[in-house]
Formats: sequence, C-alpha cells, structure tokens
Amino acid sequence: NVKGSVAARQATSGWICSSADGLHISTHALDKHVFSDSNHTKCESPVFVNSDALEVFVSPVRDWFDVPTWYYEIDAAPSGTMWAGLSNNSKGNTTYCIDEHDCSRSGPLPCEGRMSFAHNMTTRTKTTADGWSSDLFIPWAIFTTEFRPTNGRVHPLWRLNFYRYDYPDGKDKPFEL
Repeated sequence: NVKGSVAARQATSGWICSSADGLHISTHALDKHVFSDSNHTKCESPVFVNSDALEVFVSPVRDWFDVPTWYYEIDAAPSGTMWAGLSNNSKGNTTYCIDEHDCSRSGPLPCEGRMSFAHNMTTRTKTTADGWSSDLFIPWAIFTTEFRPTNGRVHPLWRLNFYRYDYPDGKDKPFEL
C-alpha cells in the first residue's frame, strides 16, 4: 500500500529452474515479523489475506508479445498453506487455454488438506533466522500438452510475475506490497 516507487524495506530474492517434471521456484523473504493467519489452514484458504505471502503468477505464451488471458496464481504462506487458482486476465491479448482440462472456469484449483493439488503441485516453507523461504514445484502436467516439454526441451516462452505481501511492522500493522 506504498504510493510511488519506494524500495522494499525487507528484500525478497528468488531462483527458478526447470526439470523434466516441472518448474522449481525458490524464494527467500527477509522478514522481522513472519506470520500466517491461524484461520488459513486449508489449501483453498486465501493466504494472501492477513498473512505474509509469496505469490507466483505463471503462464506459457506462444509469442514474445503475448499478454496471457489465462494464468495460474500460486500463493504460499509461511505456515506451508498454499492457495492455487486459474485466473482470467480480461486485458490479455491471447485466447488460448493453458489449463490441462479447460479454461471455462476460473478460481481456486481443486485441492485437499493444506497443499494437496493436482499432479503433486506443492510448496515447502521454512522459517529462518532472517525471514522465511518457499520452495514451489509447478508440474508441467497442469498445462495443456502444447506447453509441456517435447523431446526433453522446455517450452521457450513464459510470462512470470512475483509478488509479496508483507507486514514489516508486525501483523497488527498495515501490510506493504
């Protein structure tokens, strides 16, 4: 909720790589006040509300200039609770489906427990001395066949965005983006 271009008070760093099974995204958030809302314990819980959260938005594209209409949003809280959903970007300029089933729906992906999603999409979180980290696995199998690896080669064009919710002054103070 900071106006203008203001450097974050607590930095976040990240790494991304791919394997034969999917994308692996690791993030580390420097954080003096790590917390998760105790009401958010199920995988469909909106962990981006009243909790620290690290978010990844991901979509394969066919062309460098494509703005995806459909993308996945995957959010992790320090507690290990994860929220994942298929989102529709009405301002996108592409109309092709990226979901393994269809793009007739948007909203949370089906899940059970804290983080049991299709094709073993998971996150592991850990609180550290200086903050917290998240290791996210996004399986290729959630995407349509067109965007899965072919002959060991990963689809070459992706749009990714990373976002962080943080309460640098503690959970009872306003959050910062």
